Amino acid sequence: MGDITSVTAMNSALQNVRSQGGLSTFLKASLTSVTGTYCSGWLMTGVPTAGAAPSTPAYCYQTTTGALATFVNPPQGGITWTSRTSASDNQWRGIAWSPSLGLFCAVAITGTGNRVMTSPDGITWTSRTSAADNSWRAIAWSPSLNLFCAVSSTGSGNRVMTSPDGITWTSRTSAADNDWYAIAWSPTLSLFCAVATSGTGDRVMTSPDGITWTSRTSAADNSWHAIAWSPSLGLFCAVSGSGTGNRVMTSPDGITWTSRTSAADNNWWSIAWSPALSLFCAVSSTGTGNRVMTSPDGITWTSRTSAADNQWYGVEWAPEIGLFCAVSLTGTGNRVMTSPDGITWTSRTSAVDNQWVAIAWAPSLRQFCAVDFSGTTNGVMTSEAGTNRLLQCSMSSGSSNAPSTWFFYDRLSHMGGLVVNSTNLQTVNLDIVTPASNGRCLSTGVDVDWFLEFYTAGSFPQSATATITYTNQAGTGGQTTTISLATTTIASNLFRVVPSGTDTGIKSIQSVQLNQIMSSTAYNFGFTAGKLLCQQGYCLNQITAQAVALEPMTSMPMLCMPKVGTDACIWWVCIANGTGSVIDGYLIIGGVH
Repeated sequence: MGDITSVTAMNSALQNVRSQGGLSTFLKASLTSVTGTYCSGWLMTGVPTAGAAPSTPAYCYQTTTGALATFVNPPQGGITWTSRTSASDNQWRGIAWSPSLGLFCAVAITGTGNRVMTSPDGITWTSRTSAADNSWRAIAWSPSLNLFCAVSSTGSGNRVMTSPDGITWTSRTSAADNDWYAIAWSPTLSLFCAVATSGTGDRVMTSPDGITWTSRTSAADNSWHAIAWSPSLGLFCAVSGSGTGNRVMTSPDGITWTSRTSAADNNWWSIAWSPALSLFCAVSSTGTGNRVMTSPDGITWTSRTSAADNQWYGVEWAPEIGLFCAVSLTGTGNRVMTSPDGITWTSRTSAVDNQWVAIAWAPSLRQFCAVDFSGTTNGVMTSEAGTNRLLQCSMSSGSSNAPSTWFFYDRLSHMGGLVVNSTNLQTVNLDIVTPASNGRCLSTGVDVDWFLEFYTAGSFPQSATATITYTNQAGTGGQTTTISLATTTIASNLFRVVPSGTDTGIKSIQSVQLNQIMSSTAYNFGFTAGKLLCQQGYCLNQITAQAVALEPMTSMPMLCMPKVGTDACIWWVCIANGTGSVIDGYLIIGGVH
């Protein structure tokens, strides 16, 4: 269990954690010594309150629901928005984030010599001179080229411009003078791909460098408004505002395109890909109760109900907080909506009721940034997601330079009482129905990790396996997967249960069967399901030196744990590579706003 110390004392010592805000609460967990090369887990539970007496740290293998009446719960991105002053009152149309530059870059369709602006934080913006006063509609960043690339719907032979820094821009010749509305970068193909709303048989163009562009034949001469790349599918997907039953097209290479049937013939304006959900999500400016559609493959699309029938023009996925966020041109106090799964959407209040048309996410800032089409001084708004930070740790290790990875989970479900002295089929019947209904994970299980967990030490006579029967993300039961087990296990060993074949999630586990008998206590293993919150890699001999006064850790990576619910069960899992006393000590996590 975790032990609790005075919040008042902690706050007074940690006022300098972050200049924008301060420490909200903290949680301290003490660990007993463990040995070996394996996974080991502890639950961190308790309510941080001033003057609380420490509890005795101990192993805990039962799910503790409702253990945290409060925890380190910083603001969740996409909910609270703040107006920012744009560099000029232009009609801003596109925005992108460069991780390597640490820079937002936005482009506009109006303005004189100032149709670009940049910002390192989404707050302070600086005007930049565009290569030409064209109607710049979209912008993308290429990490491998270290290059911004923007496309335009106006201009003569110069409807592309590139910049290595967002400051100095160079005109490039587009493949055709079409109305180019969107651009995406494929790291896999090392290729930019742009789509247009005009042109005859040439509404796509591609470039490996942003300089030389080649016309490609679109699947149809529709008004293609947006494009996104899926790394796992190896697929570009574009959406359109015109066409009959063919307002989606896909391509594995940007060259050959295939028409797909959209969920509805709406005016689709934006599309984003979620790697975690394996899902495309598109938003529209028209339709009744169906202004969102999703697809796992770009081929089969399903209508979803938007939070309101606004004119949704931009959507973005934030991997660090597991959230889609969309912005709109219309609506009263509800021009933002968010969704953790692309299916269920919640209205959010925008900073002001401007015509919001584009949105980007900055992982390092943990911030959404949106730009508007209104041409007002408050043409930017931002929404930050707070974070939980590793504030202090005091660890000792019997192994020098022993590498370690720490995982922090919300432990969702657990069961024990399975025997290792039998090779018979054993019933498990463990699911995630309750935590999913409480919003702690997705009902499909695609964001859940499952583990087979040993509670006591023991040995198999030879290499052992466990065959597990489960229900997959689609609700299909009777699926099986086989995992390898260590010949010798140690108390608290964890073995990851990976779904088989093309399955991407496990909703429940029905049964398990061992192929070997362990000569040990009969009832000593079970299963645990958890949603990963964050992870960090450390070297244990470096951690030893961190027994310092309460202050932000500067020589170790910062832990970035997302917001958790009040019924979360925080589970600290360590994979340690070494022998001896691998971990013995404590750590403190604090919520920073």
